[in-house]
Amino acid sequence: MEQVLSLLSQQAVTMALCIPACTRQPPQDAWQPGHLSFQLVISGEIPTTPWHADQETIVQAGGLICCAAHAASTRRYDVDRKHLAFSVIGNQLHVHLYQRKATDPIGKGQEQRWQLQAPSAMSSLSQLIERGFREGLDASSLNHLAMSAPGILWQSLQQRGQTQMQRALDWLQEHACDDLSRDDLAAHLDCHPDHVTRLFRQTGMASFADERKRLRCEMACELLNDEGLPLSEIARRCGFNSETYFIRSFKQMSAMTPGSWRRRQDFGT
Repeated sequence: MEQVLSLLSQQAVTMALCIPACTRQPPQDAWQPGHLSFQLVISGEIPTTPWHADQETIVQAGGLICCAAHAASTRRYDVDRKHLAFSVIGNQLHVHLYQRKATDPIGKGQEQRWQLQAPSAMSSLSQLIERGFREGLDASSLNHLAMSAPGILWQSLQQRGQTQMQRALDWLQEHACDDLSRDDLAAHLDCHPDHVTRLFRQTGMASFADERKRLRCEMACELLNDEGLPLSEIARRCGFNSETYFIRSFKQMSAMTPGSWRRRQDFGT
């Protein structure tokens, strides 16, 4: 999903709106309320014939196409292109990154898909544009409304990433000393393990493994205050698989061995 964020950040969006004729209801068999599609052209171009125009429109990179579901616009497939499509269906936001070459068979190409809870702002915008379709709002006004869609998508994905990171840190704080891995955190977040790695990287934090190690060493510092606990038991309670690994990790994090840290605490320094 961070790839989508990056693409949205780089795009200076201009707009070409592919809509039904603004002065009449679109054909009944082509209109499906509650399913409005946006397509942001990332590279190449998409030749398309808007319903409100007689001539083909070439939508260049940075352009946005907005159309009702199953819109019967004419599109050629003899050009290379990459586009980002997103639509609100019910309470879900569907995001689709698609790339194809002119030589690819129709319907073939590289694609990635995501599905997440639709942000309220995107749902409201879609409903507003659909209402404009039904009430015959002029094309210029519809264009203006649709132009805000990529910005709303960008903001919602940013917020989603921040929320996911906080959930990840809360989970890790609770389970740092358990025998759990990056895959377990990914299962908790309902995402791919590689996405966990990217989450940590994007926020400039240490890796998942380093953050887990840091939290384990913090717990070890508390247990070291109990002089009756041997290092092997502290290592076990904090999730280290051996006393040797515990000592090495603790020294890496605090620049001193557990024994030195314990003695230092005894002297109050």
